[in-house]
Amino acid sequence: PDDPPRLARLFIGQRCQHADGLTLRFWREEWHRWDGSAYRIIPEKELRAELTASAKAEMDRVNLIAQKKAEEDKLPTVRKVTGRMISDVAHALASLTVLPARTEAPAWLDGHELFPAVEILACRNGLIHLPSLVAGENHFTLPTPRFFSANCLDFDFNMQSPAPAAWLAFLAEVWPDDPQSIGTLQDWFGYLLTPDTRQQKILLLVGPKRSGKGTISRVIRGLIGADNIAGPTLSSLGTNFGLWPLLGKTVAMIQDARLSGRTDAAAVAERLLSISGEDALTIDRKNLSPVTARLMARFMLLSNELPKLNDSSGALPGRMILLRMTRSWFGKEDTALTDRLLAELPGILLWAIEGWRRLRERGHFVQPDAGKELVDDLADLASPVGAFVRDLCKVAPGCHIERSALFDAWKRWCEGQGREHPGDSATFGRNLRAVVPALGDAQPRTDAGERIRVYEGICLK
Repeated sequence: PDDPPRLARLFIGQRCQHADGLTLRFWREEWHRWDGSAYRIIPEKELRAELTASAKAEMDRVNLIAQKKAEEDKLPTVRKVTGRMISDVAHALASLTVLPARTEAPAWLDGHELFPAVEILACRNGLIHLPSLVAGENHFTLPTPRFFSANCLDFDFNMQSPAPAAWLAFLAEVWPDDPQSIGTLQDWFGYLLTPDTRQQKILLLVGPKRSGKGTISRVIRGLIGADNIAGPTLSSLGTNFGLWPLLGKTVAMIQDARLSGRTDAAAVAERLLSISGEDALTIDRKNLSPVTARLMARFMLLSNELPKLNDSSGALPGRMILLRMTRSWFGKEDTALTDRLLAELPGILLWAIEGWRRLRERGHFVQPDAGKELVDDLADLASPVGAFVRDLCKVAPGCHIERSALFDAWKRWCEGQGREHPGDSATFGRNLRAVVPALGDAQPRTDAGERIRVYEGICLK
């Protein structure tokens, strides 16, 4: 009666069965249960409590049967449900529900794909294949545990939803003369609907206090679903377990993006580049084995000022889509606005799907003109050497300059810019090579026969 595999199968039969298969999966050392629309992580203690209740009920049932068959003076005793028994049942349950660690969510578990998993939008009432939807073809299937994904919208999909009038009016107030920014935000909303990260972009919203950044973030949280959004800080990305909360999330929303002087800015920039660049990372998890996976979280940075992210190569500013907000409602806040906007989520979803369609057809994001100047400022903050090269240098074949002369020019430029620590010549040379990849070295002789070290491919204007 207390055989662990038997008790595990009994538990599955009672609580983990659906017409389409199992609703419980053991994946990467964690338990995941299908709640009717998506798979959610179950804390191990919670599952052990359910196993204990199931095993106890079975032991009592077996005991009642034994009592009916036993003689009055030899009544059986109920088998005790011990921690060791539950551990053995949990191990047996894992063997019956395990998914290979190499499985990447989202995925079809039976190998039969109705639609490509990365093109599916999971809603509470069904799975929507977006390419088929915009093409006017059959696009809908009922929710099923065969679709392994932790991400699902918290409301029903409805093609007949009215246009989100309050949302469109809000955007027109935020950007009254900037339809480009509204269009790019619509494309971004569509980009967040599926796990497709091929655009490799990061959204940066910059504006004064009470300019609408928080309202936009709350609408995204309501649209995408709170369970699908992580809220890290920039500094947490550089810590040992900083990437763990991003597993299984489709959006990483960083509010008030700033870095303290004690934060390893280079490590933060490296993490942002790796995740947005679709690189596989080894992620440390507390009390669990590390897992190597590609995170599908798209980063959103919201700030009152441009964040200073060290990146001499300029790759990180090149990943940014910057939306500039200039109006402020400080002292004139509409406290009921968020509730009115969240009531329009089904209509906002259709608006976002239109952005997904447009982005897919175009193939890339469009940086609004209103934010281009700030993108240049962001690049200068990330790479001061890049600003120095743009201001004072000429980069072309045939150019050359003595290393010490260029470094002296750099120090004078830093002094003029108010930078107190220009660094040493070696650090300057490393950063310069990141800015000018084709930079060459030479050691020609002077008229006196002495060798000097020069940079080739660059000179002062």
